[in-house]
Amino acid sequence: MKIGYFVGKFPYLNDIPGYRYGGGEVVAYNLAINMAKRGHNVHVFTTSANHREFIENREGLIIHRYRTIVKMIQRNISLGLVFKPLKELLDIVHVHVGCTPFELIGSLQYAKINKKPLIVTYHGDVVPSYDGLMYKSSVQIYNIATKKVLEYADTIVTPSRYYINESLFLEDYKYKIVEIPNGINLRDFEVPYSKEECRRKLGLSVDKRIIVFLG
Repeated sequence: MKIGYFVGKFPYLNDIPGYRYGGGEVVAYNLAINMAKRGHNVHVFTTSANHREFIENREGLIIHRYRTIVKMIQRNISLGLVFKPLKELLDIVHVHVGCTPFELIGSLQYAKINKKPLIVTYHGDVVPSYDGLMYKSSVQIYNIATKKVLEYADTIVTPSRYYINESLFLEDYKYKIVEIPNGINLRDFEVPYSKEECRRKLGLSVDKRIIVFLG
């Protein structure tokens, strides 16, 4: 199967200063490489860290990086995401919600024009957390695009069923939501030190109880 992933940012092989990404992008990365390992032809449509545009081939993936025309509060804006993926022949479209409206519009347009199934992974609402008029306006545009994508989607994936009732949008689409919790790459947690060595390296007490929260 030829799968097309639309995601606002996608990790480089080596981190690039200024190209910040979060948990949703890490989920998209791990999902893509594992689908490639299963034998699927995986294309990723995303942004580049700068004005350069190129195709990256690595880890069984074909990564289409479209040039960034402007950056807005750690978000890379690329119009290439809207129309350039149309050149590719895909069997299924999968968009990760949580960054800019352009990957949303691009995935929706591709699915509609080519009559392909659209899968949405919903990582969370985007709400205006800054006072700037430009930012608030961009969030409104983003939310309009989000609602259009959710309405058209064949299936919506959420990592937490609890979140459905907390979200601004998901409650209206319960009938097509599937809960798939985010996985964990255990290799990321392999530490070659004892507990006592870890405490010393982190400057923590060696004899007090430590409470850790991960969410």
